[in-house]
Amino acid sequence: MLAMATFLVFVVLVIGLIHFYLWKRLVRDTTRPGRWRRLGAAVVALLALLVPATMAGTRNGWYWLAWPGYLWLALMFYLLVLLLVLVLVLGASVLTAAPPRR
Repeated sequence: MLAMATFLVFVVLVIGLIHFYLWKRLVRDTTRPGRWRRLGAAVVALLALLVPATMAGTRNGWYWLAWPGYLWLALMFYLLVLLLVLVLVLGASVLTAAPPRR
């Protein structure tokens, strides 16, 4: 039982950190403080709650959660991979760029 609880805590922590990174890159870095940033934060928080709810709900007969939940899970991982690849490309371009002339 302890191993299962530890695993669940780990999975929720990883999903929470991924959503925090997505919020930081897609919402905080692209909007000014105000209504739209709060709305974006609320949407990301609801999507973060959707993932564990889907995993638990489909086991308990809430099959209507499967389609939106697993679709968001796939989109979440694709966004994460895309953003990480873009960070690597940006880092490589900064490292290989010629220094500015004076």
